[in-house]
Amino acid sequence: MSEYLQPLSGKRILDLSRYLPGPYASRLLQAHGAEIIKVEHPQHGDPLRKISPELFEDLNRGKYSVTIDLKNEKAEFLALAAKVDAVIDGFRPGYLNGLGIGSETVMRQHPKLLWCSISGFGMSGPYASRAAHDMATLAMAGFYSAPSSVSGKITRPNVRLADLEAGNKAALSITMALWEADQSGEGTLLDVSMFDCIAALAAPMALAAPSSGNIHDMWQVMADSDLYETSDGRHLALATLEDKFWSTFAKAAKDIAPKLSDTRFATRNGRDADKQMLAKLISSAIRCRSLAEWVERLEAVDSCWGPVLIGDELLRDAHAIARNLVNRSLGHVAYPVVADGKREPEKVNAPELGADNEVFIRNTTPS
Repeated sequence: MSEYLQPLSGKRILDLSRYLPGPYASRLLQAHGAEIIKVEHPQHGDPLRKISPELFEDLNRGKYSVTIDLKNEKAEFLALAAKVDAVIDGFRPGYLNGLGIGSETVMRQHPKLLWCSISGFGMSGPYASRAAHDMATLAMAGFYSAPSSVSGKITRPNVRLADLEAGNKAALSITMALWEADQSGEGTLLDVSMFDCIAALAAPMALAAPSSGNIHDMWQVMADSDLYETSDGRHLALATLEDKFWSTFAKAAKDIAPKLSDTRFATRNGRDADKQMLAKLISSAIRCRSLAEWVERLEAVDSCWGPVLIGDELLRDAHAIARNLVNRSLGHVAYPVVADGKREPEKVNAPELGADNEVFIRNTTPS
């Protein structure tokens, strides 16, 4: 293979979405060759332009930008929709149909068109019209129903997980639906719900929850699979699920905490017998050394652990650099899959607001 995977080359997608889920989905599609036309309000544009210019740059590089006031310039939108293979809609369900330019109208006029609606709670159900952002959706979709920590403490993820998971599922489903449309000649209305995407991750854990309701009875709650604070206020992630990894960790810490090498902890059942007690022992041990000291100590053994990187440390991490994952000078993050040893090629920057009106709205062809 001479070039990075571009199976969507020749496909044109109209992206009406803002913020994160929809733009992330279209960014994934663009990485594999799709032409993305981003539709923005003439005055406001995508709010992410102002909220986080850096994130906007990464999510929207290589796309085109046109400005259309969907309330007052319906003809321009409909004309553009007639020239694309798919539309991504990030509005609340029913909003565009109420304007007369939603999936009901456009798909009836263009039967092969694919329409992907990304919303908080989906196009049906009692929450369909409810406002949604990442945090509230995580809570309502059961993300916190399956604790993973001995403490049971509830904290928010440090990435917008519901937004990103919905974008991932949207991109995958759009790709499949585009293939289906090529075979059948018929488009598909995709209903992607942030709630559904997170609930699909959380529900299996909830189904596996013990009838006792005690979080310490849950298989994924382990004392040796948690974050622990070091002496300098940093954190170390320990993930010694297998006995062999626990054994090497305990040996590395034996001079600090000899009790961790007790035979009672040598097996999974032994470590789970009193999770709170073991968590206290581990916590006391980890707190005796700095993060740098633990990294040096644990790099010498074959165990499962990791330093908690903060700030821009990931961007300076030797492994991330070696993998060519981040181009810091351009503010770009590559598509995370390597194909035949190749990364996605660097694309041009994100477009200025309305930069491509002359090309697409005036019915000309891009060079």
